[in-house]
Amino acid sequence: MLQTFITNISRIDIDDPHNRRLCGEKLTGMHNKKAIRQSMGARLLLCRVLAEQYPAIPLPPEMIENQNGKPYLAQGGIFFNLSHSGDYAALVLSDEEAGIDIEKLEPPKIAVAKRFFSKPEYDWLARHPMNFYDLWVLKESYVKALGTGLATPLSSFSIVAGDEITLTGDNRGAFGFYLFNQPEGYRLAVCKRGA
Repeated sequence: MLQTFITNISRIDIDDPHNRRLCGEKLTGMHNKKAIRQSMGARLLLCRVLAEQYPAIPLPPEMIENQNGKPYLAQGGIFFNLSHSGDYAALVLSDEEAGIDIEKLEPPKIAVAKRFFSKPEYDWLARHPMNFYDLWVLKESYVKALGTGLATPLSSFSIVAGDEITLTGDNRGAFGFYLFNQPEGYRLAVCKRGA
């Protein structure tokens, strides 16, 4: 099972007590309204989908975290991951470890690629700079599926995006990658263990 959900979060009422209750402690200590709206929007998307598809799970859902801070549903059996950028939040639900990343398209950040990507990726991007966000969301979705986040250096593996998306330089099992050009003006990638 692999399901992806995207929602516009630009109109979320960050002061609504019901919204705050559903987000639990996630918003504690946050002051930036944009960051609050994005985090709240992602968490509300998760709550909405869980209520629709898994009504036995109480809301807000009880969470546990791995050693790197990746959240899991305490009930187990369902894996999820959240991402947000600009006016959108994205969610992936799966029966295996999965990661998702969404990024609003902006001018390519080639200096970031030189610092964080593998040499083959950087060399490829020097010839194809408009593909920066394709690689960025694919790499982010992979480390999120691993559950390590940026504890796994982005330069320690390479992703080749063509007709097929392949991973080299990392032997942690089989993963499937999915790349989307939606919503308009964004890139979204999903990575799932076990393809």
